[in-house]
Amino acid sequence: MNRLKALVNHAHELGYWFRFYTLDGFGPETDAGWDKGYNFGSPAAARVRWQAAIDAGVDMIATDQYEDSGALLKQTLHGQNRPRSVCIGPQARS
Repeated sequence: MNRLKALVNHAHELGYWFRFYTLDGFGPETDAGWDKGYNFGSPAAARVRWQAAIDAGVDMIATDQYEDSGALLKQTLHGQNRPRSVCIGPQARS
């Protein structure tokens, strides 16, 4: 986590936003067609990555599970007295 936070902080110091692409966690029964390189295999596995990204200050998270990731973001930031904006949304498909 410290390495991720340091990387995000460095990007922000340089004026860049930090984005994670394809943080999905579909089980075999709900697989949306992504291969294993684009899917962590379970909602719990993706949730760990979403939480780490939120905690590190990532600006954008691309996932097809935006309802679940948005709920986690809301829960994590609830009651915190600091401005914060994280964009969570569906991924573009080709």
